[in-house]
Parts: sequence; C-alpha cells; structure tokens
Amino acid sequence: MVPIALSTSIFGGERIRHLTRENVAYVELSSHKPDELQPIIKKIRDEGIQVLGIHGPAPNITGEHPNLGNPACFNDDFKAIAASFDTARQTGCRFVTIHPFYVLGTERLPKEDEIKFEFLRRLQSRFPSLEAYLKSDEYRTAKDNAINALGEIMRRTEGEFGDIAICLENLNPRITYGLQRLSEFREIRERVESNRLFLDLDLPHAWLAATAYGLDFDAEVKSVTDLTAVLSLCQNHGGIYCVDRKYNESSP
Repeated sequence: MVPIALSTSIFGGERIRHLTRENVAYVELSSHKPDELQPIIKKIRDEGIQVLGIHGPAPNITGEHPNLGNPACFNDDFKAIAASFDTARQTGCRFVTIHPFYVLGTERLPKEDEIKFEFLRRLQSRFPSLEAYLKSDEYRTAKDNAINALGEIMRRTEGEFGDIAICLENLNPRITYGLQRLSEFREIRERVESNRLFLDLDLPHAWLAATAYGLDFDAEVKSVTDLTAVLSLCQNHGGIYCVDRKYNESSP
C-alpha cells in the first residue's frame, strides 16, 4: 500500500489541534515560518504521525521560494535548502521538494499576492506565447543556471545528507515559471548527474501544462514515472488568480 500524506499547510494557527493520529497517519511538512514549524513538528511527534516528505523551504525564513535560475540568489537559497535538510533529518523523512526556477529579470517574486500577480502580468508582454517563452534565451539561461546550482547543492550535501533526496516540483504553465513540461526533468537530471534528484510530480500542474501545450497528458506522465519519487495529487489548479483566464492562456 502506498502511503498518502496530507500537507501540514492546512494545520496552521489554531487548526493545529486537528493534527492528530486519529485524523491523519502521514503528513508532508509544508513550508512554514519558523515560529509555526517547531510547534507543528512537536505535535507530529507527540501524536506519532509519520512525516513522508518536506515541501521546502522549511523553515521558510523569508516567505519566498528558491530561485535557482538566478545565481545572485544561490547563497540564500542554499542556506534555505540546507535548513530543510536539517528538518528532514529531524523528522526522519527522505525527500525535500523545492520549486526549480523562475525567469523574472530580478531576484525574487514579490511576496504579496496582489503585487506578485501584477508584477507577473507586466512580464507577460515580453513574450507572445508560452512556446516563445520556453524557446527564449532568458529561459535557457535560467535553466542552465538552475542545473549548475543543483549540481553544487548535491555536491555540498552529499556527505552529511547523502540519504536525503531533492525533488523538483513541476510548475504551472505560466510565463516566468520553470519546469512546466515533464520532459524537461529528464534533461535536468541527466545534466545534474545525481541519483539523489527526483521529480515531485504535481498532477494538476502537469494537466494544466498538457492542456496549454497541446500534449498527451498520459504520455507525459508515463515518460517520467521512473524518475518520480513523490506525487502531488490535489491542488487548486494554480490558485484563485487563475479564475480570470482559461487554462491554456498564459496570463496569471
């Protein structure tokens, strides 16, 4: 039987009282802020709940996802990922999921949703289509940077954390996001040359990408089954800001 984990993102604040062994046997530890992370870990231990994986960074000190596509972010991103490995060791799990990279023309996405999506919309006009975006020099450079960063992360963590894997999550089909098409992951893994790098296959994201690019969803998923360590089964199809577009459009 394959264990199914519930994300701890739904147990923040007062809802932590519902995090009990009676309600859930397995969890994926979400990207919590430091003051929220340790109480959740304590509750998990007290209840005897098993942590199957971590959706990093955990702790999330800055409130941001890594951006391995920009070398200027590497030092801070490595610290965040290393801290996530520490959390994995603390909780006894073997997988740390991170977002792969972004193509922003700057270091980070803004934190607040309203500002973030306005920022993304301004970047949309630089590319006429998703296909043009994936073929752009900006995208290729960001992907190359991410591959180099992943290789360095693997080398630096091999000794202390050699039994813990990094899983890259495939992202929504949106201009500025990396690793949208599943076929890209095989190339990334081959170039990183690490058997500790796997895919966290987000099925809703993959379905959106298949729709946006006119791909065969089943064939896309089957093409990476041998490289998949984690499946993300339920998601809100990209958040509330997707209600202003059809899924095959590129705007947020």
